[in-house]
Amino acid sequence: MKIILASQSPRRKKLLKKIFPFFEVIVSNFDEEKIKSKSPIEFVKLAAQSKARATAQKINYPAFIISADTVVAFREKIIGKPKDDVDAFRILSTLNGQEQIVLSGFCLLNTLTKQEVVDVEQSIVKMKQVSVEEIRRYIATGEGADKAGAYAIQGKTDKFIDYFEGSYDNIVGLPTEKIIDTIQRFFLEMSKENNFNHTK
Repeated sequence: MKIILASQSPRRKKLLKKIFPFFEVIVSNFDEEKIKSKSPIEFVKLAAQSKARATAQKINYPAFIISADTVVAFREKIIGKPKDDVDAFRILSTLNGQEQIVLSGFCLLNTLTKQEVVDVEQSIVKMKQVSVEEIRRYIATGEGADKAGAYAIQGKTDKFIDYFEGSYDNIVGLPTEKIIDTIQRFFLEMSKENNFNHTK
């Protein structure tokens, strides 16, 4: 059975290699604008599930699909990727000196059995108070242009981070620890079900 990552994110590709050394990438092209939920947790779960299902529609062979979606939540509001530099400045100014939650929803989908698991992981990040000039210099690097919250903890903003709690990989974009645990339980349940069916 092929392993498929339903994301073109280089960060997720790198993180997934911790779990599977070999996998295929098929981008879902799902439009997240279709999701109307304002709840950060529900949003990432629905986005991840929709990406996995959209990817499954593109293939006609047995596969195990892994998809994910990450957002920053501040005061229960979703903060996604910045639209442009002006939006990035607004986002980073809002998060400046504040504690926020990074949420990653993920979906594991077995196309052969149609079984799927959808879950979410969360981590806390506290930003240091930095100057307007420091924010502008960071935006000019372009590093946060395609990232939720307009920053990358693994990049140049590491010096802006006061502390974080929870999974570091989750903040980067893929909660590898929780996914490993979920995959183990996922296949254990499949094995038990197959054994039950064989004994009927």
